Amino acid sequence: MAITISAFDRNRMLVLDALTDDYCVGPHVTRIQKKTGLHKATIMASLQFLEKEGFLTGYVPKLNFQKMGYKLDQISFLSVDLAQSDKLQEFIRSIQKSPYVYNAAEISGMDDYNIIIRSLYKDVQHHVERRKVNWELTPEGRDIIFRKTQFYVSDPTYKDISRTAMIINNTKTEMGLD
Repeated sequence: MAITISAFDRNRMLVLDALTDDYCVGPHVTRIQKKTGLHKATIMASLQFLEKEGFLTGYVPKLNFQKMGYKLDQISFLSVDLAQSDKLQEFIRSIQKSPYVYNAAEISGMDDYNIIIRSLYKDVQHHVERRKVNWELTPEGRDIIFRKTQFYVSDPTYKDISRTAMIINNTKTEMGLD
């Protein structure tokens, strides 16, 4: 009889939840043990399993972007001509090269927008100054973008939670662990 090991058993969820605490940039086993009450060997085995199976892909600090000087979060919705595949690939490369773009993806929905781009800038002036070297004014972009709508996220922020914390919280609720 085969034994099925759940990727999200109670112990692993507790370990993942402990990793979302403020100032946790690595698997500090003692801190996780204090929060969860689990044995260090259980914590280490859970971390190894989650890393090996690709659920846990790294440990990074959580930055306050505003304190770092980046206060303008730009969201751009684009309608691009997907039929011009060569120009589209050049445009995608220009997006990938931009040091200010942190997310770009295809989208679908009720409107004719098909690409979303999220960027961070220090302020409006910083954004305007960098448009010349950013994806917005590239020849590739001018040739294939036929509609663009941009939004700027500003304070107050009504909710700000990482996708990782949201998934962990929802999974814990589904498992009855909250």
